[in-house]
Amino acid sequence: MNIKGLFFNRRMRAEVWLMLADLTGTGMELGRALDLVGKTFEKRGPGIKSVLEELRKSLSSDRFREVVRKYTPESESLIFAKFGHGSDADLFRAAGRIAEVEAEIHSAIMSAIFRPVFILVMMTVLLFFLGKDFYPTLMLVSPMEDWPGTWQTVASAALYVADNPFMIFIYLGLAYAVYKVVQLNYVGPFRTRLDRIPPFSLYRLKVGATFTFVVLENAAVGNSINSNLMRTLSKDSSRYAKSRIMAIEKSISSMNIGAAAIEAGMDFPDPELNAVLEAYAEQKNWVSSFRAYAESWLRRLEAKVKTAVSALNIVLMMITAAFIAVVGQTIFGIVNVIN
Repeated sequence: MNIKGLFFNRRMRAEVWLMLADLTGTGMELGRALDLVGKTFEKRGPGIKSVLEELRKSLSSDRFREVVRKYTPESESLIFAKFGHGSDADLFRAAGRIAEVEAEIHSAIMSAIFRPVFILVMMTVLLFFLGKDFYPTLMLVSPMEDWPGTWQTVASAALYVADNPFMIFIYLGLAYAVYKVVQLNYVGPFRTRLDRIPPFSLYRLKVGATFTFVVLENAAVGNSINSNLMRTLSKDSSRYAKSRIMAIEKSISSMNIGAAAIEAGMDFPDPELNAVLEAYAEQKNWVSSFRAYAESWLRRLEAKVKTAVSALNIVLMMITAAFIAVVGQTIFGIVNVIN
């Protein structure tokens, strides 16, 4: 994606595509529709204004699909493979729905992980202030060597955080970098098990749900759900997503998409979606019927994500409670020494 694509984010793309769908759906010519959308969004910033101007200019040189590919992920730009050979409104509505779904999934996951991230940040801040003032003062009253082991462990951690605050950020950054590398690239024998626990389960859910809606919208605009589509979808994907999509591709020529996903045996995109999709895909007009179920599933996604994160929240709350208990014991212990 182009650097200007940063301004053309999920929410913005959803708004633009859906507005274009509404305008072209009334019979308005696409160039005129792009002019109106450009005027509507011109105050959103120079980045989005520049993207819309480039899209408008591309119509005269027959480069519209090429420009779309510059600013959107493969999952959306693939929808425009039929651009010029069907209803523009249907194409824009499908692309808008994909962008909208990606934004909703991202929002649900960010909402769910806010609490554990907040707890970790607060514990780090608390350790810093304890190590900066509290424990050094207590050590003047009673040497740390005389404290019980658990007190010494927490005190040592707090003193280290206070003495090396920037190193803590470096360590956290390195830990996150390692996690992202594993998340995006590890496809070994234990990955299926990792996908059952957060945060890996959240990534599988995010990629899987997006994949499902991309397939659904491609089917809605008449693109065949076959090996070629699977290979195209995997082209710009992470190594993890590519391995899951290509596992489905192995069976897609001999069975429907839901059955192929179950046959792959990786619980991707999602066990519940796979079972329902297998049943719906056998029906004649499966796209419209499955769409209703998929929309219902998406509305339940935030609750599903929060359930997946609940175990992590419980573990962090237990660690926090134990931490506070040790600090409290230290305070009362030192008070007893003073008395």
